[in-house]
Amino acid sequence: ERVLWSGSKGNLGAFLTDRSYFVISTSLNAWLELPLKLDESEKGVTSLSPYIALLVTRDRAIGFDATSNRFIETQLPIHDELLAAEAERYVAVVVTSGRAYGLATESSAFTEINLRMNETIESIKLTYSKATVRTSNRLLTFETTGSTWKEHRLY
Repeated sequence: ERVLWSGSKGNLGAFLTDRSYFVISTSLNAWLELPLKLDESEKGVTSLSPYIALLVTRDRAIGFDATSNRFIETQLPIHDELLAAEAERYVAVVVTSGRAYGLATESSAFTEINLRMNETIESIKLTYSKATVRTSNRLLTFETTGSTWKEHRLY
């Protein structure tokens, strides 16, 4: 088993091997392991905040919430291309060519919003509790309070 990535920040530590994703928080007394499918860790993208550990593979997005000490995951569409995966303090965002997914601490699932045909991503900004995705014609915001996407048309 090879270690492919490791990191720690604030209350959280994580490492990725070719077989599993391991995380630990300050309120746990042992590592938690999430087994991965064969070759799933290949090209895996990771991001770490003090409260969220994020792993995105070609098939799924996996978040670990240190406030509830559990893994949360969602399947990604087969033909979508991963554009971004970032975590900041209490919020994480995953953006593919067809959708944006938000994850907040203390939530039970990723929340998704569809991108429109020919809509392009122009920028992504995360603060402690908010993710903002600017597209070619909308401003999409995801906040930890409510754990929902809000849409503001630019044109």
